Amino acid sequence: MRYNEKELQALSRQPAELAAELGMRGPKKSSVVKRRLVKLVVNFLFYFRTDEAEVGRREGGPRAKVGGGGG
Repeated sequence: MRYNEKELQALSRQPAELAAELGMRGPKKSSVVKRRLVKLVVNFLFYFRTDEAEVGRREGGPRAKVGGGGG
């Protein structure tokens, strides 16, 4: 199935069936822990950045990262 960006953004804003916050660490032991909000809505798994200080953050709030499809 194909979904456009607006559909996925609307879906990511719906109430979650399950949600959790994860701490991800890089391959080096001294790496900074990156915080992520993980959210399951219907059969889609979204994750969002929660650290304001991360490099590369865009204005306008968190953006959903959607996996499942190469390309």
